[in-house]
Amino acid sequence: MSLWRLRRSSDLCSHRVLRISLSGVVSPFLVCCCILLFCADIVSSAEIVGNVAIVRGEVVCRRPGMSAARTLKRGDTVQVADLLETGKDGKVQILLSDDTVINLMPDSILRISHYSYNRDTSRRSAVATVKQGTAHFIIYKELKEDSYVTVETEHALIQIRQADLVVVTSRQRTELYTLAGYSNIRNSSNLVVGNVTAGENQSVVVQAKTPPTSPSVIPSLQRRKFIKDARQL
Repeated sequence: MSLWRLRRSSDLCSHRVLRISLSGVVSPFLVCCCILLFCADIVSSAEIVGNVAIVRGEVVCRRPGMSAARTLKRGDTVQVADLLETGKDGKVQILLSDDTVINLMPDSILRISHYSYNRDTSRRSAVATVKQGTAHFIIYKELKEDSYVTVETEHALIQIRQADLVVVTSRQRTELYTLAGYSNIRNSSNLVVGNVTAGENQSVVVQAKTPPTSPSVIPSLQRRKFIKDARQL
């Protein structure tokens, strides 16, 4: 006779893990059912970080545990680990629970890799990974000193507390435009020494295996374009 024992426990990240002990011959159908239940359990426990406020054109979400991408529409929830992708004509605005706004422009890919916000203690920690394209972050709410937002790209690691900034990334380089506030930038590789602080109306460029450039003034035409793009979303 087959013996099944199902036991739930918590790992260090507080994720529930389903352990299945098997003895004897087990039906493939039953194994498949258990796997499906396990995946559904992971998806349902994922943390919601915010909602879709505006959608223009083609925008899809690839969610862990889901076999197919789904087209985003206004009001949809966004969870930790969701991969958001915009098409050539696609734009999307995400409103996080701490009132941070993220505008993702055409041909862009972004993932909220980590998110934690406690309104009562006024603390926040978040990590957003921009894999491709252009993302505009508007973080106007300054919280406790140990609160932070980190933006990661292939080349750069950016730390922010309160800022209005645009990140443009490709395989060759990452460009950071701080429209308001300030941000700290370094190369994503720990082997590259060099840290730069960009203040209001300053831009910085980071390339592979190279420290960030010294901050330079954002050209007025470029600044106006970023503002116009945000308003037209």
